[in-house]
Amino acid sequence: MLTPYKGTLQYATKVDKIVSNLNTAIINIGKPLNYEVKEYKYPVDIITGFYPEEKSVPPFEHPIIFKDVKGNTRLAIDLRPFLKSNLDNMVNVIDYLADRYNGMLQLRRLIFTNLMLNEDYSFLPPMRDKLQTIFSNSLASLYTVMLYDKTVYDVVNVVSQIHFITMDSTITDVKNTFDYLDKVTLKRLMTGDLKPLYEKLLSVNLTLPSKTITDLINNINAVSDNERVKGVNEDVLIGSLSRTFYSFDSKELSVAFIEHLPTTIAIIYAVIKESINNRSPIRKLIEARKSKLKPKDLIKTIDTIVEENLEKV
Repeated sequence: MLTPYKGTLQYATKVDKIVSNLNTAIINIGKPLNYEVKEYKYPVDIITGFYPEEKSVPPFEHPIIFKDVKGNTRLAIDLRPFLKSNLDNMVNVIDYLADRYNGMLQLRRLIFTNLMLNEDYSFLPPMRDKLQTIFSNSLASLYTVMLYDKTVYDVVNVVSQIHFITMDSTITDVKNTFDYLDKVTLKRLMTGDLKPLYEKLLSVNLTLPSKTITDLINNINAVSDNERVKGVNEDVLIGSLSRTFYSFDSKELSVAFIEHLPTTIAIIYAVIKESINNRSPIRKLIEARKSKLKPKDLIKTIDTIVEENLEKV
């Protein structure tokens, strides 16, 4: 989905009030609020608190897509919690980051959301396989640890791959996802030890496309024969996932990690690159598979895309 506020998190935030006050601030300021990010078809607003009119905008933690008073689509992010208190000459927002880790996390989420909003998915093919593998392996490992049961790994890994494949698609037939599975998994499903899982995938009623954390959990429960898997609900999964990486709000970002591809990318980047995540289970998983995943190449790809979409004023 294009914004976390279209998924599970829409119920946790007063989006209407945020949008109303954003529009009021934009009208009253009467100037562009984009200090850094390349614009395409739609305006980008970065809320910094530089203008007094921005004080009326409630804090919001995720990229938000909204209509202005003229009916035009806009994209906004709130960077106020991560900026220095003295914004005497706001030009390039990166220069004013007090919390660079979380500020850049937000900017990466904003940039990839902006590309998707403008229907530019050209960034995805060069890194799809690595992202999908890290995403599915992370969730499969998490389930294994939560349940102290290695037998759940393959089911969660495969279903998580299907979720990743369909989360921003219109795919409704599971057979149309198989070509996008990693080659080893596909071979095991078709002719190897996972053939029973393949048959199960074809026989059960999966929620497709799988877009939310509830969709993911329901699909895992539908495919798994392990009754203990059904004890993992949304709160349990969010609580466990939130302890695998550092961020300003790990619980809400755990939901977004599963539902919002730009957040998935930003968190995986932070886990690989930032030293604060050295002890992250996801980091350890990536390090154990670094010959296949080539994390340095993934970082380089993401850095290039981010640099191309930052415009120094």
